[in-house]
Amino acid sequence: MIEQKDIAKVEVGLTGDGMEPDEVTKIVGLSPTRSFRKGERVSKRGIERVQPWSLWALEAEGEDVEATVRVLLTQLEGRLDAWNLAIKETKAQASVSIWWEPEGGQGGFTISSDLMRRLTEFGERVDIYFPG
Repeated sequence: MIEQKDIAKVEVGLTGDGMEPDEVTKIVGLSPTRSFRKGERVSKRGIERVQPWSLWALEAEGEDVEATVRVLLTQLEGRLDAWNLAIKETKAQASVSIWWEPEGGQGGFTISSDLMRRLTEFGERVDIYFPG
């Protein structure tokens, strides 16, 4: 029997038409988990497509959403001013994404209001994804 586990992914990202991911890396001082430039050809699940915008993203993954938020915030510690400068300099839009895939397909998650406040400082919006 295959053991199933909860899957939690939390990401902060910058997107924009003219944004250069390498510039974000220099300003923020962190390497992205994934990045691409507008116009790049990317293959995902066997389907090739041209990226409609540029992306710079930093992601943490675990089995618990709140613990995963803590891991990501530890990486971002002390970088909020640089993050905001990257947004301004690259004319990017900032977002926070939470992916929650509970074992068995049912169940929610909890994030303390303090952690949610700290996390949302890195995005203009929060996108929450559930598979299905």
